[in-house]
Amino acid sequence: MSCSNCGPLKKAQKVNFKATIKDCDGVAIDVSTATTIEFTFKKPSKEIVTVTGTLFTDGSDGIINYRVTSTSFLDEVGIWQVEGYVILSGGDNFHTQKYTFRVEANLDD
Repeated sequence: MSCSNCGPLKKAQKVNFKATIKDCDGVAIDVSTATTIEFTFKKPSKEIVTVTGTLFTDGSDGIINYRVTSTSFLDEVGIWQVEGYVILSGGDNFHTQKYTFRVEANLDD
């Protein structure tokens, strides 16, 4: 899991989260037939928010993506976690590794 412009994030920042779905040997899984792509975020308050993701390319590389476009999404200061999840057309489902990141207050908060 990775995110662009990370380290640490600011409240209300727009950012892109990407994750690669891998098998137990660490090899990327073709997710081009995914019927469900989700990212689940755990806020510092422990509130869980699940959002719909997309394929980053055509899915053959296993990479899924979620772009934070709302300035109200990263609304809590503190430590966040995110995990990706896909269901393929045949019913197989996979989770990514969890990714932890920090959101800091803006100077005007």
